[in-house]
Amino acid sequence: MYSTIYKFTKIKALLSITLLFICSTTLADSIGCNDTFVQLDPAALIIHVDPTGVDDTENIQCALDASTAAGVPTVKLGKHSYKISRLDIDDFKGAFDGTSITTTTIQVLDQSIDCAALADTNSLSAAITFHKGEPRVRFMTIQANDPCMNSSTIWSLLSFTGRPGSEPVCGNDVIFATVDRVKLIESGADKVSYPISVVNEFANGCTNNLLGTFKLNRSEIIAQRGIFLGMKSGAQVDINFNKFTLRLGLGIRMRNAYQSTTIYANEFTFVVDKTPGIDFGFIYLEASSTAPNFNRVVIHQNKFDVTDAQWGLVVYLKSHTATKVISAIITDNILSNVSNPASQDILFTRARGDGVQNGLMSGNSLGRADGIKVEGNINWTVTENLNFNQTANSQNIYLNGATSKCIIGPGQNASVTDFGVNNFIL
Repeated sequence: MYSTIYKFTKIKALLSITLLFICSTTLADSIGCNDTFVQLDPAALIIHVDPTGVDDTENIQCALDASTAAGVPTVKLGKHSYKISRLDIDDFKGAFDGTSITTTTIQVLDQSIDCAALADTNSLSAAITFHKGEPRVRFMTIQANDPCMNSSTIWSLLSFTGRPGSEPVCGNDVIFATVDRVKLIESGADKVSYPISVVNEFANGCTNNLLGTFKLNRSEIIAQRGIFLGMKSGAQVDINFNKFTLRLGLGIRMRNAYQSTTIYANEFTFVVDKTPGIDFGFIYLEASSTAPNFNRVVIHQNKFDVTDAQWGLVVYLKSHTATKVISAIITDNILSNVSNPASQDILFTRARGDGVQNGLMSGNSLGRADGIKVEGNINWTVTENLNFNQTANSQNIYLNGATSKCIIGPGQNASVTDFGVNNFIL
C-alpha cells in the first residue's frame, strides 16, 4: 500500500511539473509575448522581462496584460535598463517590480508618444497608465526627457486613473495604487507636467469619481513639479518618507479633491533653474466652485529647504467658496533657515478664501520666513510656532478683514497684524 501511495504521489508531482511547464510555454506564446524576453517562473509566480536593447514596450505591455489575464501576481524587470514609449494597463492587480531603485531603469524614449492623439480621444497623456485595479510599482527608476512626438508636454510619467476618458459612460471607478521606492527623473527639458498623477481622466466632462487609496512611500522625484492628486469620496492618500527636488514648485498639488491626505516626514528642496522662486507653493490645495464639499490634509514633520529661493510659498490653501471646505492640520514642520530674510520673500503658509476653515498650525519652525497669512478664514488656530522673520517691516502673522474666530497663541515671538472680527490674540 505504501508503494502504491508513493507511486501515485510521484506521478501527481510529475504531472504538476509538466502542466506548469506547458503553462509557462503557452503563456508567452498564446497572447503574443516574445518568449525570448518574457518568461514565467511557475514556482515563484513571477513573469520576468529581459531587455531587448532597443524598445521594450511590447514585451512589458504583454507581460502586464498576461499577469492580469492569468492571475500571476508579479511582473519583474531585471538589473537592466529598459526603453519604452507608452504602456496602458487595465485593471492590473499585482506588483510591477524592478530589482532596486539603483539597478533597474526605465527610460521613456524621446518623441515616442503621440500626446496630441491622446488629447483628441479625451485621455491624459502618460508614459505608464494604470486604469483601476490594485497596481503596485516598486524598486525602479523611471526617467524622461522629451517623450511627446511633437515635443509638447506630457501630462505625467506614472498615471493612476479610472476608465479611459474616451468612454462615454461616467461612474465611480476604484483604484488601490502604491508607488514604493521608485525614483522619477524629469530632465531639464521641462516636458513633463507632473511625474505622478492620480486623478480621473476628466477631459470627457464627466464628474465621475476616483475612489480608493494612493500611497507614495520612500520614493524620490527630481523634476519641475511632483504629484497631481484629485481623488474623491473620502479616498485615503498617504505620502510618507519621500524626497522632492523641484525646479519650479508644486511638489504636491491637490485640485477639487475629496481625500483624507497625510503628508508625513518628506523632504522638499527647491533648486534654482529657470525661475528664482517657488510657484504656488511646495504643497498646494485648491477647491473651485465645482469641487466636492470637503477635503482634509495633515502636513506633519516635513522638511522644506528654500535656501536658493528668492520668493515663494511653502503651503498654499485656497477655496473662495464657503461650502467647499479645506481643513488643514500643519504641525511640527521645519523650514530651513532663509539665508537672507531681509531680501527673500518667503511665506510659510497662505490660507486664502472662505472655504479654508478650522485649521491648525502648531509647532512649526519657520526658518526666519515671513510666516503666516490668513485671508477670509474662520476658526484657525496658530500656536507654538517659532523662528519667525525678525527683520523690520515683516508681517509674521497676518489676519485680513474677512477673518473671524481665529486664535493666535502666546509666546511665538511674532508680530501679529489683525484686521479681522472676533479674533483672539493671546
